[in-house]
Amino acid sequence: MRIKTKYFETFKTLFYLLDKNSQKESVKSLIYILISAFLDIFSIATIIPLILLVLNPEIASQNRYFISIISFLNISTINFIRFLLVFIVLFFIVKNLLNIKISEFIAKYTYKIVTEISEKALIKFYISDFQDIANKSSSIIIREIFEAPVDYSYQIIRSIINIFSELIVFFIIIIVVIFVNFKIAILLILIYIPLMYLFYFIKRKKVAEIAQTNKITHNEILKILYNSVKGFTDIRLFNKQSYFIKKYLKNNHSYQKIRSKTFVILEIPRRAVEIIIVLMLILLVVFGKYYIDNNNSLNILISTVIAISYKLLPSLNKTYMNIIKVKTAWYSVEIVKELNNNSIENATGTENENLKFKKSIKLKNFNFSYNDTNQQVFKNLNFDVEKGDFIGIIGKSGSGKTSLLNILSGLIIQDNILKIDDKFLSIKNVKNWYKQIGYVTQNSYIFNGSICENIALGIKKSEINHNKLNDVLALVELDFWAKSLPNGKNTILGENGSKISEGQKQRLALARVLYKKTDLLLLDEITGNLDFETEDSIIKLLEKLNKEGKTIIFVSHRKNTLKNCNKIFKIENYKLNNYEYQL
Repeated sequence: MRIKTKYFETFKTLFYLLDKNSQKESVKSLIYILISAFLDIFSIATIIPLILLVLNPEIASQNRYFISIISFLNISTINFIRFLLVFIVLFFIVKNLLNIKISEFIAKYTYKIVTEISEKALIKFYISDFQDIANKSSSIIIREIFEAPVDYSYQIIRSIINIFSELIVFFIIIIVVIFVNFKIAILLILIYIPLMYLFYFIKRKKVAEIAQTNKITHNEILKILYNSVKGFTDIRLFNKQSYFIKKYLKNNHSYQKIRSKTFVILEIPRRAVEIIIVLMLILLVVFGKYYIDNNNSLNILISTVIAISYKLLPSLNKTYMNIIKVKTAWYSVEIVKELNNNSIENATGTENENLKFKKSIKLKNFNFSYNDTNQQVFKNLNFDVEKGDFIGIIGKSGSGKTSLLNILSGLIIQDNILKIDDKFLSIKNVKNWYKQIGYVTQNSYIFNGSICENIALGIKKSEINHNKLNDVLALVELDFWAKSLPNGKNTILGENGSKISEGQKQRLALARVLYKKTDLLLLDEITGNLDFETEDSIIKLLEKLNKEGKTIIFVSHRKNTLKNCNKIFKIENYKLNNYEYQL
């Protein structure tokens, strides 16, 4: 009952997530499965008379069904056998061609599910709470977006479809056999159903343990590999390669051991099926020799059981294997359940309310704590920003400087807290707010793309305004550098900007927000890793931007970088306090 409930919940979840066209395709898949099942049953029905005729050709003149068919076709017994052979061969060819087309439809249907669910998982990621994402491992996020949809579609949906198909075939065969020979039906039921439950219940606890261990170990491997790639330089310089290699090998050994155990568990039914077939044939021969006097009856019994076993024994194995697949990939169902029918628009926000920064930004009596630790960051904090301000913010590490910028940027939203002119920032108008701000962090986001693509983030190459791009490159003093490169603005920068300096990264990040044409710049320690000459150059650029009307909030741990700010605040004791700059 528990398995049935799980399958029902899975299909219910699937229907909830898919659009109407995909739901229709789900129904089509089930119909095609039924067609395939009936074809399989009919194929068994054609094999039985062939076996009987091969064992005893004289039965063609003794059995009323054979006599009627031969009389209708007006052919001899030998020609009838030849006709039957040709018919069976042609039927099996047509049947398998149809099954290939059905498999192709189900495969396309499954691929579509992967695409749709993966899209919804990515949308969920983009609309998730900022603090939740910040506290989540990158390896887990990637698995939820990319791997879970694949496992859900292939290991869950397709496996359940296969189980459903095999069970339909099994029960239809049993029903047909009940009408033909009740004793054989009882024999099959007594053999197959206990075997199926025996295979499953003997290993179900082991399978559950394997599934849980597999999930944990897989996540750990991804985390180790991600950290190894990100920390390549430090790991090599600290000569800690052996530590990470051993850690990876330990987890990979556990993971491969789990995979080998799964292989063995899946192999058991196939081997057992071979033993069952041999034992069944021996029992039938022994039973027939001592208890059945009529050779024709014995031939009918043996041929019927062989023909049915041809389908049911592999079916038993497939059912078991698919149940194991469902168990090992069940984690993906829990992930999929959390998704909902969001569109791309949900990920980018809505513009239901107009919001324009013309005069001021205000935080009044603001309290803030981190979700995961409840650590107090701000208490009754007040902060006023006037249009055109150049505000400097200093404070100890961990005092909340970055948190303040995350709140001002709208990454962290609390109702009725942040006021832009006469309107509070909310989910309804945050998309408008994002258009008006430029946020540059200390570790600038530079991806493995060209200079053009990094500056015009998220804009198609054909839609990039190159005049505008040239202007911002000149503004951040990267125009001559870009022209000196062999591929110019189309030069690939490497992963995390590995092919350029820290100063160039920060200038490119500034160029990106300037290309966006924002009114408010939020800058988080952007000169922290730069030499004094490069730092001084960027500070002069900020002064120039401020004189041109940009409002700037600049977080820095170097007091000398704030000398030209018209307001300076220091974060201490959970509040913003005025700070007097001294040379």
